Amino acid sequence: MTVVMEMRDVNVGGVTVGMFGFPSDPYFEHIQQASDGNSSWEYALGLMPSGAVIIDIGANIGTTSVLAAAQYDVTVHAMEPSPRARECLEASIAHNTLIGSVIVEGCAIADRTGVANFFEASFLAGSHLTNGEDTHATRSGFSVPLMTLDHYVEKAGLTRIDMIKIDVEGFEQDVLDGAKDTLAKFRPIVIMEFNAWTITAFRNMSPRALLDTIRERFGTAYILREGAVSSIASADDYLAFLHRHLLRHGCVDDLIFCADPSRLATLAATATPVTF
Repeated sequence: MTVVMEMRDVNVGGVTVGMFGFPSDPYFEHIQQASDGNSSWEYALGLMPSGAVIIDIGANIGTTSVLAAAQYDVTVHAMEPSPRARECLEASIAHNTLIGSVIVEGCAIADRTGVANFFEASFLAGSHLTNGEDTHATRSGFSVPLMTLDHYVEKAGLTRIDMIKIDVEGFEQDVLDGAKDTLAKFRPIVIMEFNAWTITAFRNMSPRALLDTIRERFGTAYILREGAVSSIASADDYLAFLHRHLLRHGCVDDLIFCADPSRLATLAATATPVTF
């Protein structure tokens, strides 16, 4: 039986947009709640200058991409390998007359160019790449194209990037490894979902190893929770964050970091060190 998309109104910051999704998708079922809980993304958007260019890696059905383009003078490049999620994303772009403001690329961003197996979950936000040690790799999936962010930036001829959002269900290390030139050249603000469960279950990687990468390449990271800002700078801070992440925060946090500390000066001014 063919499942037909539905449209629901979502309001963020006084702006209402129509978002498309499938009624069988639990993420879409609670899309207003998901949008309300995206405080890190909303905070970072408030730092963006007019005409900012944003890369949304793992755009899913487009909640963050569409809301950003509807609220601000920005151009969003939305990267999404799932055909079903992309169908919803493109329908929302058309419905909200954002063609040209949100540019869709149907590939996964990783550490190499090629193809890889992709598992598309009924909970579309949980779809992800697989690797040889992932239990999902034996389930039915399909091949999707891979591209490094460095390659995409060159292909698209981008001359500025102000912010990058990364939400790739455990494959964040791969995205960062394939974006070294982009991160060094443009020094964008990065908002990255850190989920110890997906990092372990889908990527078969130590969450601590990913945190080490962030600390070595970017130094201080920040988290926003319930209006409070915490900074994560030293090796001990990162361990304290991991402890709190695993035991108190249900394995889901958004980290904000940037190779140019001055771009996060406002955030730094209100931050207190993370504690166990």
